[in-house]
Amino acid sequence: MKIHYFALLAVLAISACGGDVTGDSDEISSPCADIPRGSLAAVDAWVRAAPEGRPTSAAYFTLCNQSAESRTVLGVEASIAGAAELHETTRDRDGVASMAPIDKVEIAPGASAAFEPGGAHVMLIGLNAPIAPGDQVEITLQIEGGEAVTIEATARDAADSGHGHH
Repeated sequence: MKIHYFALLAVLAISACGGDVTGDSDEISSPCADIPRGSLAAVDAWVRAAPEGRPTSAAYFTLCNQSAESRTVLGVEASIAGAAELHETTRDRDGVASMAPIDKVEIAPGASAAFEPGGAHVMLIGLNAPIAPGDQVEITLQIEGGEAVTIEATARDAADSGHGHH
């Protein structure tokens, strides 16, 4: 009887710890925790700095859909670029990366979509000004149904892109 009792206590202690740990890490890791219910908003937005003469840049962010309906991003605009497009980087079986435009990104209710290096992102093509680290770049996402979401992205050096991503 005693052995069974101790085993049961050990299982309860482990599951209690496990519950606490996952509960905490979910809250910390969710970039959408501060987005109000019912809204669609971007967090952690940044754009790659582009020195004079570089024709393109890319923007990255997490788009949080806290509404009850699925939302679809159909297009993107940015005044700093002649054109802005939704792109996705994919890798073939040999690990070779290629980038192609995509028509839309759909986000389920309560879900988020990461626009990040190596995945979906916004390409800024035909820049009409250099982008210095620390600059603010405004990007507008066109959402199905006529809604628009404006994002303020802070420019970062490409070498700096892996840091400060909280």
